[in-house]
This record gives sequence, structure tokens and C-alpha cells, in this order.
Amino acid sequence: MVWSGIGYHSRVPLVRIASTLKSQRFISEVLEPVVLPYLQGLVTVIFQQDNARPHVTRIVQMFFVNHQIELLPWMVRSPDLSVIENTWSMVAQRLTQITPPASTPDQLWQLVEADWSAIPQEHIQSLFESMPRCVGSGDLQQW
Repeated sequence: MVWSGIGYHSRVPLVRIASTLKSQRFISEVLEPVVLPYLQGLVTVIFQQDNARPHVTRIVQMFFVNHQIELLPWMVRSPDLSVIENTWSMVAQRLTQITPPASTPDQLWQLVEADWSAIPQEHIQSLFESMPRCVGSGDLQQW
């Protein structure tokens, strides 16, 4: 599994998750070492995440409260609204075009990292900019 984060001007380094991600590991392997340093470099932050079980447990919610991280309320099962899901779709599409495909988890990780890094930040910005238009039109599949 891979965890990642994006912002309008930058992105978070990918985090490779070796096995099932539980709440405490989400805090110790993602939030503390990756998210906190990233957010501290930003002026205004509203953190958006999906409603995956490890993200919404009490201990994780308290982590956000204790670190004064404002969360964007997010609807359950709403990937059409997520800029990062659209970004991951681009990575997945690129990976299907690679021949020969990765034959080991390490090779796949290298390809994912390379494709993730190859997405221009300007494209991510355009996805953020399209959100109000897509939400307003109700045409969420058009991004």
C-alpha cells in the first residue's frame, strides 16, 4: 500500500506501507514523520483525508486535535471529489503502459515513485482549480 499527500504548491513524499495499516502505525509512520513536517512549512492548512478506518479512529482524531490540524469534512465513499484519487488514476494509467510490468514489489515501488514524481505540479493545481466547477455542475465524473 502507498500513502501520499498533495497540496496546491507541493506534494508529500510517498510512504510505502508494508502491511495492514492500523491507527497507531498511521500516526507513527505517516502523520508524525511525514505529515507534521510538511504541514509546518505551510501558512494555511485544511487537511483532507478519506474516511478509511485507520484515519477516523479516536486516537487519530485526537492527534489532529492535539496538533491543531483542521480537517475538511469529507463524505463517505466520495472518490470523485478527491484530487488525489484523480492523481492516482494518472499513475495507474501510466503503470499499465509499462512493458514489461514490474516483477517484484521493489520494482513496482520504483515505478510508482517515478510516475508520481513525473506528474507536473501544474496538473495537480488544475485539478484543485476544477473542483468548484465540477461540484457546482454536479458532473463529478468529468475530471
